[in-house]
Amino acid sequence: MVRWIATWLALALVGLGVARLVIRPAQESWWLVSAGRDDAVLVAQYTVGNTGLFADQLTTRVLLLRPDGSPLAHRAIRGPARLDGDGVHGALDTLDRTGDAWELRVEGDAMRVRARAEGLGTACPPAPGRLDGFLDIPDASASSEGARLDGAAVLTHIRSTGTPTLTTALYAVDRDGSVVIDPLAACGGFLVLDGRGAAVRTAPLPYDLDERLDLELAGHRVVITPGRRQWTEPAFDGAFGAEALLARAVGYHEPTVTFQRVRVEVDGRTPWAGVLVVRDGRGG
Repeated sequence: MVRWIATWLALALVGLGVARLVIRPAQESWWLVSAGRDDAVLVAQYTVGNTGLFADQLTTRVLLLRPDGSPLAHRAIRGPARLDGDGVHGALDTLDRTGDAWELRVEGDAMRVRARAEGLGTACPPAPGRLDGFLDIPDASASSEGARLDGAAVLTHIRSTGTPTLTTALYAVDRDGSVVIDPLAACGGFLVLDGRGAAVRTAPLPYDLDERLDLELAGHRVVITPGRRQWTEPAFDGAFGAEALLARAVGYHEPTVTFQRVRVEVDGRTPWAGVLVVRDGRGG
């Protein structure tokens, strides 16, 4: 009996060692960020990776950072799903390109989202568009809570491989343009203003922004002012326990992600609403 157990343990250790050498963790995502007229910031993320329990597993995250009131957050694990250049298909949560528009759908017991975005570009730099829809938080014991979605939006595509470390991204959007700095995005940094876009390069953004930051981006002065509202999503929050163990076993540490509301001023114009995203995978 002891020899049998020892043999299986040895085989398991060998299999784990092979998996760590062969499996290279990879994730692919669509991120949609929208800033409404009430300065609320919506983040919708659809991610498909190769470290889950099921093939083509989809993780959906939605966060609404409001100027007043606590954030509204949702995370769900779906699947199987297919992620490609036209969005995310096949699961209950979807993001579908229909002609020149994108249809966003999230269907959960704790949150439902229905929205349509028009004018979104996918080239580099992508043009900002307009988002219209609603976010609903059903409550069986009382009246539901929710929010009207109506504002500017920007869409980015992210593909990352290997174990995540520590990165900071900035997303800000307004009807006049957008600023995105994301080291993981296919179009890593850009500024769009009055219909004209330019790629930007900058030093890594700070991981803990507690005072305003002045940047020079593509010939424009950009001032980032941190807000008080933020939300932190722990590593593997909502994931299956076995999934977390298997992911860590093959060397993947899901990052803890912190979202912080910011105001972004370009060339002294009226500030845009945005979000600073800090992904910390060093100990997830």
